[in-house]
Amino acid sequence: MTKKAAAEFDQRMKLAQRDGIMSVLIPGKKLFREYALEYITNSQIEAAPRTTARRAGIVNKYLLPAFGTHPVARIDRQMIQKEMNTWATSGLSIFSVRNHRQVLREVLSLAVADRVLAFNPVIDVKSPKLPKAQPKFMSPEQFHFLLNEIPHEFQAMVVVAVGTGMRISELIGLNVCNLDIDKGELSIKRSKTKAGIRTIKLGETLTGVLNNYLKETLPLRKDADGPLFVSKRGNRIHDSNFRRRVFNPALQRADMTEYRFHNFRSTSSTWLFQQGVPIPAVMDRVGHESAKTTIDHYVIATKHGRQLAVEAIEGFFTATGATFTNSSLSTSEMPENLIIEGEKKK
Repeated sequence: MTKKAAAEFDQRMKLAQRDGIMSVLIPGKKLFREYALEYITNSQIEAAPRTTARRAGIVNKYLLPAFGTHPVARIDRQMIQKEMNTWATSGLSIFSVRNHRQVLREVLSLAVADRVLAFNPVIDVKSPKLPKAQPKFMSPEQFHFLLNEIPHEFQAMVVVAVGTGMRISELIGLNVCNLDIDKGELSIKRSKTKAGIRTIKLGETLTGVLNNYLKETLPLRKDADGPLFVSKRGNRIHDSNFRRRVFNPALQRADMTEYRFHNFRSTSSTWLFQQGVPIPAVMDRVGHESAKTTIDHYVIATKHGRQLAVEAIEGFFTATGATFTNSSLSTSEMPENLIIEGEKKK
């Protein structure tokens, strides 16, 4: 959306005023479009041009057709809810519908300030709920395929990401002093949560990867105790630059654009859980305070996991020492009170 949208809105308002559509003299009958004009005018003064253009686009395309000629005093919760449902079923994303709702609320807040409305009816309107996103994880084969598309100088960081489940902010925030090669441990001193401050055991593979990486990048390093993962110039890696210049192009080359860097966390968590690692140990490794977070957002039921569940319950039945066959469970051998009514013998 550009300045053209705001200019178009102004023109429509002037034409409406010229044609006598806008009833500016009678506060009780003031139309929605009049408050919309005031809202955009205020936005031009208070907000950035891009923000104003976005708001004007929403008002022009969605709010004016729905509410423009209605007196503000007659716009109620049911009318707004009906329109929001229409937007949601017309193909608009839930995020767009929520943005439209916010702009509508801001427009009607002007009417509340003028005492034309006793309260803002948008407050009681329910926003469409966001569908619960199913976390994605990579199979070992998919990870290997993607890793081949990552430039060599960044492969170590990606391997550590999937091997530890660390957040990207934690990875790029690491310093060399946080790595203990002899103990095979990484200490995270800064994280978004209290549980994120942790020490992670690396194992032979990750320790070897990091040891080789330190040797390869030694000529680039400006400070022996500086950032653990460095750019081509020896600086600390910048999150957005890495995504834009390295990771996203690699996803495109691998035809895996449905994934994000954060999916390495769900991949790591799911793999651990799938191999029988207890939830508390998974939580400790990825830095979660709540088991619910780990289960809801990072651990995914896999085909292998479902088969393990079948095998586990089969083992339970075997352990009972009983024989579970059709003949041994036939209704002829059941007590009378356990036979389904329709199966009673006449």
